[in-house]
Amino acid sequence: MGLAGYALAAAAWLGLAALLGARGAGHGAGRWLLAAAGVEAAWGLAMAASLGDGGALATGAAGIAEALRPLVWTLMLLTLMREGVSAVRPGPPAAVEASGSTPRLRGRFPYAAPALAIALALASVASSVTLGADGARPGVAHLLAAIFALVCVEQVYLNTDAAHRWAINPLCLALAASFVFDIVLIADALRTGSTDAGWWAARGFAHALLVPLVAIAAARNREWQLRIKLSRDLVFHSATLIGSVGFVLVFAALGWAARVAGPDWAGIVQALLPFCAAVAAAAMLCSDTLRARLRVWVAKHFFSYRYDYRDEWLRLNRIVTAPDAGDADGLGDRALRALRDLVDSPGGTLWVQAAHGDFVCDARQGDSRAGPLGPDEPLLAWLSRRAWIVEVDEWRRAAERYDGLVLPAAIADDPSAWLVVPLLGQDTLVGVAVLARPRAHAAVDWEVRDVLKAAGRQIAGYLALREAGERLAQAGRFESFNRMSAFVVHDLKNLVAQLSLLLRNASRHQSDPAFQSDMLATVENVVDRMQGLTRQLGGNSRSQPRRTEVSLVATLEAAVHARRGQRPTPALAPLDAGLHGRSVLGDPERLERVFGHLLQNAVEATPSDGDVVVRAWVEGEEALVEVRDTGHGMSESFVETRLFRPFASTKGHGLGLGSFECREYLREIGGRVDVRTAPDAGTTVTVRIPLVAVRSAASLEH
Repeated sequence: MGLAGYALAAAAWLGLAALLGARGAGHGAGRWLLAAAGVEAAWGLAMAASLGDGGALATGAAGIAEALRPLVWTLMLLTLMREGVSAVRPGPPAAVEASGSTPRLRGRFPYAAPALAIALALASVASSVTLGADGARPGVAHLLAAIFALVCVEQVYLNTDAAHRWAINPLCLALAASFVFDIVLIADALRTGSTDAGWWAARGFAHALLVPLVAIAAARNREWQLRIKLSRDLVFHSATLIGSVGFVLVFAALGWAARVAGPDWAGIVQALLPFCAAVAAAAMLCSDTLRARLRVWVAKHFFSYRYDYRDEWLRLNRIVTAPDAGDADGLGDRALRALRDLVDSPGGTLWVQAAHGDFVCDARQGDSRAGPLGPDEPLLAWLSRRAWIVEVDEWRRAAERYDGLVLPAAIADDPSAWLVVPLLGQDTLVGVAVLARPRAHAAVDWEVRDVLKAAGRQIAGYLALREAGERLAQAGRFESFNRMSAFVVHDLKNLVAQLSLLLRNASRHQSDPAFQSDMLATVENVVDRMQGLTRQLGGNSRSQPRRTEVSLVATLEAAVHARRGQRPTPALAPLDAGLHGRSVLGDPERLERVFGHLLQNAVEATPSDGDVVVRAWVEGEEALVEVRDTGHGMSESFVETRLFRPFASTKGHGLGLGSFECREYLREIGGRVDVRTAPDAGTTVTVRIPLVAVRSAASLEH
């Protein structure tokens, strides 16, 4: 009987220690309380082992545990005297005083008391003697340690304010009973020279009966909680492990019963038990329903809140922003899965508002039905106004609770529909999610509704960002097309100017064979350039920019030659010999347009009797091209603020894109443009372009 009593005490105190740790929380006295519960459990286990003929090792462990038990309780009481008592509530209203919520005990903390308790514990270990197979018999040091602990209990009780004794009463009662029992037992053993077997056997049961009182005291004092966080996954898997152990024990008991019943039943049970065990284990491991019910049971009985909000929030964001999920096209599926995981839903449907106003099915998982929701659907206006989570089963039972809500047929006729979750972003309905009923029954309480509302708003933000990104990309494509169109119009204007000049000169030189040859070459050039512009408008501009080796000498000669009929006629000065055999990387047509635009501006800004001269030379690894005119020039402020601004032009017929296009393209190929000018002093534009070596003349011609 004594062994059973100490084993029961060990189990009871171990259970209390587990509850204190699982509850999470405090410091000081709370830590000592957890330590005391652990020592009590170890003491009960050691005493049971010593009574069960565990040998000298078990007897020695029992002696050490016998000395540690009063020491740990004494240190816990001394810590409590120093920190004071803070209850969950101060007790009955009549006993409440106007003092603070965490009062100090009125006595002074005896700083020598811990040293005395430790000294008594060491003396107890040293004075332990062996009493046969009955375990460690306590001596005088044990008696003094129990008396000192009882004095500490008295001091804690007497020096606690009356308003807070309600919180400390169960602990004082339990410890006083424990140490009084020890004092009577030890005193009798010292007097008679032997330990009473009945008292010794009853001691384990007595300590087990004190556990509920200590648990009540721990529940009444909020400062006795340990700040330890248990993962919900840890509790879930621990519960699964405990269930598995219980499962094994049940089948072991059935096997023992069959063996007792006789050999006839033993063979049958021996064959059936492994089969039934395998089937049951497979059902427990493979059944989503059983796992879902276990999660609900754990959340209901082990935690004050159903969700670990930090973990749920991180998991939701991890699912929605999964880097391996591809582009934004899969966002709807990921968002729906994140919502489903919050409530263990096996399926669902997600509707998202399209550009035309209808809510279209963006994701569908499981057996849920999907159909479009028109913009005039009453559910959409109701969700935008109310922002409620709709429980479909409750709506079917009592529709009046939802203020006349009418669900669309796609939801009302779906037997698996469980919850309707609005996805609201800045009070605008972005989408609607319908979740299927989970495999295990789960109550839809305030916590489920709040976490789904918060998750819905987060997901609505992601969906709104996706929509904004798509609209921005579309606007960017339109902007690119419009910008390209503006450049095309600008180039067409220059081509029209060339054809107009050709027509003006045709009346005077149409019989000149040289003019006829130039006319055909000009028309051919215009046709080629217009075909290139047509290809750009057809979509080829979205391809990679064309880069090839371009002869700068040939490009300058072509640009000057194209304007030989204008007044003043541009002149190409003798080129630097270092330019021959050198080239630049770029698009031949666009590079010729750059120099053509610079020449055209110079010609238009210069009187007919003025000069427009083009010079080029090599400087280091760059080619420098200078276009100088003797025209009216520009002010410094105009160059800084307007010359390269798009759509800013001083010409009545200009678009203001030529200079901007020149600068941007030169930057694209690694070059730059500098302008030196002054009013009535002409303008000099210098272009710098990186050079590359020409591999061979044949390569350049190709």
